[in-house]
Formats: sequence, structure tokens, C-alpha cells
Amino acid sequence: MIRSPLFRLGILAVVMAVSVMALFHLGRAGTLLFQAGVWCSGQLSWVLWTAGIVLPGWLFWTGHRDPMPRRFWIGLGCLASGLALFFTALSVQDARMVWQPLQVLFQTGGAILQGTASSAGGLLGSLLYGLSAGLFSRTGAFVASALLVFLSAIPLLYDPPEKLKGSLEKRRSQRAAFRAAMAEDATLADPGRTVPWQMGCGPGREVWMAAVPVAVGCWACCLWMMSSPVVAAGQRRSRKLPERSGRSLYRSWKLAECWM
Repeated sequence: MIRSPLFRLGILAVVMAVSVMALFHLGRAGTLLFQAGVWCSGQLSWVLWTAGIVLPGWLFWTGHRDPMPRRFWIGLGCLASGLALFFTALSVQDARMVWQPLQVLFQTGGAILQGTASSAGGLLGSLLYGLSAGLFSRTGAFVASALLVFLSAIPLLYDPPEKLKGSLEKRRSQRAAFRAAMAEDATLADPGRTVPWQMGCGPGREVWMAAVPVAVGCWACCLWMMSSPVVAAGQRRSRKLPERSGRSLYRSWKLAECWM
């Protein structure tokens, strides 16, 4: 029953509805839910309830065709932990009281749920600060928060080699389909025309596609250099050189057009 698609859709709908109620403070229940998020995650409560709307909506839109990998959730957890620890470390006044944020959180829990008090990092940040500051001091807590944020980028931005290989193969197939469409259009426009990359198939096809434009370009450059004023300075007057250069460039362009 838990693996049923209908059951999953129901759970996602409930999560999205609760997140909307909490994010927009709809009624007393919505305000209480939002403040409970403040007690748990502090200033990240806005991010928590926004993610509760965006992620189910994205799953609804994709229809569960592209499930999020576990590394994505691990990266989000590391990022949230690092930010909560950072906010808690900033709010601490006495660096010697490593468990002070947790004590204050439990003392003001009722006020936080009523909306008359707030918390910097919530329960998550207070626990992480007590552990990191107790071992490495307050400065070590800042270093630990930066390390968690840095580590979160690895699972969030890392692409497996299989996925990268699949994307490269997809791009190659798209380029091949584009070349085939261009060749078909050229053949339909001029049935007697021979496209250079249609002269062969297999591994030599890419060689033809790369060699023909290079050869035509080199030939055009040679013709232009032969007709330049430096070579023909002693043959003709300078007033006739532009005309000759124009004819050479025109012949080169026609030669390139015949090859295309």
C-alpha cells in the first residue's frame, strides 16, 4: 500500500496543503505550524515550508518519472545543518556557554510557539552548536558550518560518469540528426547536388566534414595572398589591385559554393 502511486500522491498533496497553511499563516493552525518550524529550524523555517510546496509540486509535474536521488537529499541536509549552525553561532553572546542556546530554546519554547519569541537556529542549530563548540570552541563551530556548506555542494552538483556519458551520447545523436536533416534539405533543393559529407560513411565522414572547409579556406587565402599588393606591387599599378583582389575573392567564393 505504501508503494502505491495513489498513496504517494495523497501524501504529497497533504504535505503541500500543510506547507501552504504554515507558510501563509492560515488560521491558528497555520501559525502554530509555522512557529513549530521556527522552534525546530530557526530562521530556516521559511525555507522549510517553501520546500514543502516546491518539491511536491515538482513531483506532481514530472509524474514521478525523475525521482530525486538520495545524494540530493543528503546535500540538502548538509546545507540546512550548516546554515542552522552558522545562525546559532552568530546569536551566542558568551562563547563559554556552549549549551546555552539549547537551554534558552527549551525555556522560551512556549513563547516561540505563540509567536512572541524567535530562535536563530532552532533545535537543529542548538544541538550542532553544543557538539561543535564543546569540541572545537565557537570558532570551530564557524569552521564546521562552513565545512558542512562546502560538503553539501558535492552531492548537489556532482554528476555520475554514467549520466555524463549519456548526455554526451545524446548530444552526438542530436548533432547527427541535425546533419542528416541539413543534407536532406540540400538534396531536396537541388537533386543533382552532392553534399560533401554524403560522399562516404563511417569513420571518414567526420574527416570529410572537417577537411573540406579547411581546404577551401586555405585555397581562398592563397588566392587572396597571390593577388595582394605585396606580391603584385611590381606587376600592376596600385589602382588596379582592388579589381584583381575582388576577382580572386569572387573566384574563391564560387569555388567554395561548388563544394558546399
